[in-house]
Amino acid sequence: MSLWTVSGRLIPRKMLVLVYNDLAPWTDLIIHCKSDDDDLDVQHVAYGKDFEFHFRPNIWGNTLFHCTMKFNRAAYWFDIYVQDRDEDICDQCV
Repeated sequence: MSLWTVSGRLIPRKMLVLVYNDLAPWTDLIIHCKSDDDDLDVQHVAYGKDFEFHFRPNIWGNTLFHCTMKFNRAAYWFDIYVQDRDEDICDQCV
């Protein structure tokens, strides 16, 4: 786990997740992301635009964000950030 020290306390570094809509012209992406602690509400992302969110993973190493993405009348669900999978790979996850 990557930690920073602030005033003698260990704090996980801040993470960024960025979702870019590169589906097809005129295709909107509807995305709804959540963790156990945060609900990021439904976001409408037009073609060529993006949605990003920032957070600090927890110190126990089990932060998980999952998203539902909808486009072209289909829905897909997946884990967009899994701390033990992603924290050493990226701090800006695109």
